[in-house]
Amino acid sequence: MKNRNYSKNKVRIISGSHRGRSVEIPEVLSLRPTGSRIRETLFNWLQHSIIDSVSLDLFAGSGILSFEALSRGARKSYLIDQSHKVITHLKKTANLLQFTNLEILKAVIPSDLAIDKKSIDIVFLDPPFGQFQITKLCEWLHSTNWLKNGALVYIEIDKNTKLSAVPTNFTNLKQKIAGNVCYSLFQYTDSLDF
Repeated sequence: MKNRNYSKNKVRIISGSHRGRSVEIPEVLSLRPTGSRIRETLFNWLQHSIIDSVSLDLFAGSGILSFEALSRGARKSYLIDQSHKVITHLKKTANLLQFTNLEILKAVIPSDLAIDKKSIDIVFLDPPFGQFQITKLCEWLHSTNWLKNGALVYIEIDKNTKLSAVPTNFTNLKQKIAGNVCYSLFQYTDSLDF
């Protein structure tokens, strides 16, 4: 039986304080929200790290990864996107969900952002497919000095994109493929040089 409330332009928060709440997807070209099956696996991977964490959501899009993290007990989230339409939408959604422990910033990645050094526990790195080199983004993340030693970095790419060139500071802990998406969880170590 079909769910009458289902809509292709909405995703639902899976668990936590906002379980079942809908998040609308803004109509922006190349925006591709992380599906519920992948999100469920990702947050199972993060279950021991999410409480009281600070997350950085680059290429935030619908914001579903940050909203899921906040629903599950994250202390704060930074949501970054370059689209004015997306930023407006994220602010509206955060207001509707009554999340106040977040910062929504309009910026082109890579960019210098007002984020405290060694403050980030979890990074969601889910750029539009084929538009960014993951290696360059990881090098940039390392250079910002925002990540705590041991920070977890979630990377979502097209399954045909090779991930072998990720810098040695990023250790692959888990990886799966679902449809045309390859998604991985890395751990960052700041004591290694490139």
